[in-house]
Amino acid sequence: MKKIVFSLTLLFSLLNIHSQIGTIGILGTALQGYTVPDTDMIQISTYEYVLENQLFSTGTVKFRQDNDWEINWGNISFPSGTGFQNGAEIPISAGTYNVRFNKSNGEYSFFAHANIGIIGTAVSSSGFNGDDVDLTTIDGVIFSGYFPFLNGEMKFRQDNSWTTNWGSTTFPSGTAIQNGANIPIAAGNYLVSFNSNTHEYNFSGTATYPTISLIGTAASGWTTDIDMATTDGITYTLSNYTLTNGEVKFRQNHGWTPSWGGTNFPNGTAILNSSDNIPVTAGIYTVTFNSSNGTYTFIGNLFPSIGIWGPAVDSQNGYVGQDVDMTTTDGIIYTLSGFYFSSGNAYFRQDNTTTNVWGSTAYPTGTAILSGPSLFIPGGEHFVTFNRITGEYSFTFPSIGVIGTAVVNGNGFNGPDTDLTTSDGFTYTIEPIFLTVGELKFRKDDSWTSNWGSTSYPSGTGTQDGPNIPINVDSTYSISFDKSTGNYVFNDIWLGTNSFSGNNLFSVYPNPTVNNWNVVSKEVITKIEITDVLGKSVLVKNNRSNQAIVYANDFRTGIYFAKITTTKGTQIIKLVRK
Repeated sequence: MKKIVFSLTLLFSLLNIHSQIGTIGILGTALQGYTVPDTDMIQISTYEYVLENQLFSTGTVKFRQDNDWEINWGNISFPSGTGFQNGAEIPISAGTYNVRFNKSNGEYSFFAHANIGIIGTAVSSSGFNGDDVDLTTIDGVIFSGYFPFLNGEMKFRQDNSWTTNWGSTTFPSGTAIQNGANIPIAAGNYLVSFNSNTHEYNFSGTATYPTISLIGTAASGWTTDIDMATTDGITYTLSNYTLTNGEVKFRQNHGWTPSWGGTNFPNGTAILNSSDNIPVTAGIYTVTFNSSNGTYTFIGNLFPSIGIWGPAVDSQNGYVGQDVDMTTTDGIIYTLSGFYFSSGNAYFRQDNTTTNVWGSTAYPTGTAILSGPSLFIPGGEHFVTFNRITGEYSFTFPSIGVIGTAVVNGNGFNGPDTDLTTSDGFTYTIEPIFLTVGELKFRKDDSWTSNWGSTSYPSGTGTQDGPNIPINVDSTYSISFDKSTGNYVFNDIWLGTNSFSGNNLFSVYPNPTVNNWNVVSKEVITKIEITDVLGKSVLVKNNRSNQAIVYANDFRTGIYFAKITTTKGTQIIKLVRK
């Protein structure tokens, strides 16, 4: 008895599983007859199945499961009804239908509909002379599709014919009318939907408008674009952006064709591909630009001007002369670079008037007070900073740094500079600094405005915008540079008269490593000296054999340089600690 109960339970379980996973198909004389395989439907939920855009001829059909007559449904109702097990054959009128069937209750429907498609220059390169791209539907009312659209125009139309078509002037949504205007489309990937009853439509997705950017010395230089925002591909904005005194242009897709320039500020009409740059006064602005007509506006607050005023600035006219203006990026911190002062007194003042004047007796740093005493400035070139809010100021000598592929701790010629030190503003030095084979230049205040180069090594005279200085030997150096003459000297601290190539005299492995480096030489290794990328000594190891071990787990991850000395000479190699 237990075996019978178990067998019945297993049978019902298998039938239940079969009913859940079985396929549903449709067949009959309205298709290709009752003796051919079913046309399978697509399951869209646990019980619901659909078959879209299926062409039927006049005849009959039935639904059945798993291509088997054991489970089948039929009825005499058309275009909808409820199918019954072993029911009558369903009569079909010729046409194209979307078919729905519910396996749980046998309900079915056949929806006949017209084709709805989209056409136009936004749909394909063939434009309005091309073929429609058909949308899909499951109810004959809502038609939809996901497509990549171009910048252009389009319309909805029925059955690939202009007899019935719909258009409008709004995007990304609206209500189209018969023979209406072409719908403007911004390029992008969209899910488009169209209601054939109400003619409402919607495009949902992301537009891919052309990029419009601001570029120039007033922004981030002529190599970095500041992208603007848009919602329609025509009006572009840049909100609350800090600009400095300088020039800008607008350009498209980070290229110079097309670009726009002008001569007016804070508003005007930019000229396509003009050679003029738009002049900008420092401030925080909201910038707008219309790519269709070139109009632009800079709306915001100008920063107050801060200048240095007095005999130290103008030895001839003194306080009757003009200020030398400082620059700012935020309206608070102002700087002055590359100005040569005469020995004399001066004040900081705002907007070239005597209303807001700051002074102090402290040099080279201090806090200026409103209507304070004049500040004595010794002659020479200074880099000056001034805080308009607190009155704090400083006079320092201009920075001189080296930059390039030979500077180990830098980033090539993209900086930052490795600064030298000075006590008089003329002679600059650094020691030690590790340089690799490569190129470098000297430059002032981290800017290419003043830079020096030459082809001579290890000494020479750098000229403004001269060629890159070649560094021919990996080693630790001391560098001296005279800003007034451009003379420089690279003194190789480690280089000895008995240095050798060394590539075939010793090996270091593994390199890179995590644990240790093994050094093996054909000659006796007498000393190993290791420095970091700044030239700082991190290890000195004396040795008296042809082999040596340097324990890398004592080092931080990074690059190091080893000077290996043997009885035959010395060699410098790069070590990498992973």
